[in-house]
Parts: sequence; C-alpha cells; structure tokens
Amino acid sequence: MKNILVTNFSVKLFSLILAIGIWLHVATEKKHVTQIKVPIVLMTIPANLLTSNTYPVTAEVQIEATGKELLTIYFDEKRLEVDCRQAKLGNQIIKIETNQLKLASGIVPKVLAIHYPKQLVLEFDVLYSKKIPVSSSIQVDPAENHIWLKPILFEPPLVEAIGPRRIVSQIESVYSESLVLQDLQEDDLFNVKLDSRNYINTRFSPSIVRAKVDIQKRTSREIQDIFVVLINIPENSSAHLDTNRVTLLVSGGVEIVNNLKKEDINVYVDYQNFTTKGKEEVPPKIVVFKEVEWTIISPKVFRLIEGEDSLKHAGPWN
Repeated sequence: MKNILVTNFSVKLFSLILAIGIWLHVATEKKHVTQIKVPIVLMTIPANLLTSNTYPVTAEVQIEATGKELLTIYFDEKRLEVDCRQAKLGNQIIKIETNQLKLASGIVPKVLAIHYPKQLVLEFDVLYSKKIPVSSSIQVDPAENHIWLKPILFEPPLVEAIGPRRIVSQIESVYSESLVLQDLQEDDLFNVKLDSRNYINTRFSPSIVRAKVDIQKRTSREIQDIFVVLINIPENSSAHLDTNRVTLLVSGGVEIVNNLKKEDINVYVDYQNFTTKGKEEVPPKIVVFKEVEWTIISPKVFRLIEGEDSLKHAGPWN
C-alpha cells in the first residue's frame, strides 16, 4: 500500500511539473504588449556643440514581444539612441523614432509607440571654458579654546570651467561640496570635490582640490602705549586729546597674537564727534590689520582739550 502511494505521488508530481513546463512554454511564446522605461542617449552630436538645457532622460515606450523576450528585455541593457547629427547652434526640436530603441542582447522587439516624449526640445551651444575661483561650502567648528583663521585656502585657487558658453560665461565661482569639520585642534589638509550639480553639462578641471584649514590655539595678550590719533581737526586748531595712548587686550590665534605689533593697530578719535554731536567723551575707533578680537582696557573714552599745544603732529599717521 505504501509503495502504491509513493508511486502515485511521484506520478502526480511529475505531471504537475510537466504541466507547469508546458504552461510556461506556451506563456513565454505568446505575444504580449507592455510599456517600458528606457534611458535617452543623444548620439552623434557635432564635435563643436553640446546641449545647454535640461530634457527628459527616460522615455516611455510601448513594445510587443514574446514572454521569453520580455524576460530578457527586463534585465537587458537598453537605451533610446536619438540621432543629433543634424544639430545646429540654437534651439532645435528633434523627433524620437521607434527604430531608435537598442538592446545589448540584440533582441529587436516591435515598438508600437513612443508615448513620452515624442520630441526633444534641445538647445545647442558651443564649448567654452574659463578660469574661476573656488568658494567654500565647508563649516568649521574648532575645539574649545581654539580658533579658526578664515578663510579656507584651496589649491589650486582657480579651476577651469568647461561647458556650454551660455552656462559657463555666467559662473563667477564654483563651490566645494558641503562638509562639517568639528572639534578641530590643529591644521587640516584634505581633498574636497567641487559641486557641479547646478550647472548643466558643465565640468570643472580639476574636479577635486586640496583644502587647508588653519587652526590655532586661542590666547590673549595686553598691548600698551598704542598711539591714538585725533582726526578731522580744523585748520589752525590746537585741539588735542586728554591722552594720546591706549592699552588694549587682544585675543586670537597664538601665532597672530604673539607676532602682533603696535604698528599693526590704528586707533583714532574723530574731532567731529565732539563738535557736531555735542559729546564730551568719545570712545576710540580701532582698526586691527589682523584677525583678532580686542577689548579696550584703558582709557575707554577720550576728552577734547582746546587752546593748548596740539599733539596732532605726533605719531605714526603723519
């Protein structure tokens, strides 16, 4: 009894497999109509031209093929090769033909229709290039008690933009890719890509540059006896300030602060602030030709003295 059951099961299993095989054969040999998406590739563009506008990158194509062919087509490399050999400078409408569908396997399915797009509106421009500077999209967050000395330096500082004349002629600079550098305690030198995503059919050479970030430890230093100049004094006036020296506390990168000289700091008070604005005490204006922060220690304000010997000719500004 057991042998009969096993034999019957084997026969039934064989019959099922055979039936499935027959069904698959019939199904794969049967013609089917379906719609596929195919990448659009522009072919045979004249050497001196290139496109300068956006256009659909895939087409919706209706085809007829056997089930067996459809299985191959599904996994096959395929594209719609649009012939542009007649392209000329300016805008042009190019029709997409049903015979432009190409498959790597060599299968030639019947193309019933190109549903979208039926034509391509293309703008052709001449190839153009120029040198442009690199701008930073890098955010730097130095570690505590450290300072970032801006800007980020790129090597090379200029790159060549190559693409359609209409696009490239309007590019003033190219940005690096966006990065965030955190907790830096020392200088960093690294490669960074240039961001070309916003420029149609345009590339940059080189496309990768070296970026240098200058990080220094923060320090402070008191600088005394910095000369203060009274400016915009009327002719023949003997006006001067109650004192012509100031002391500052400067802070910043250790290398800059330690090398900072009094001659790098200009301090002045405008005579007009006393007369036209009616002020008795005026804070000084401070110009430091280095990347530092400063705080006035003493004096914080100055008074105008008239009718005594002028000190306006003393100091480095004359």
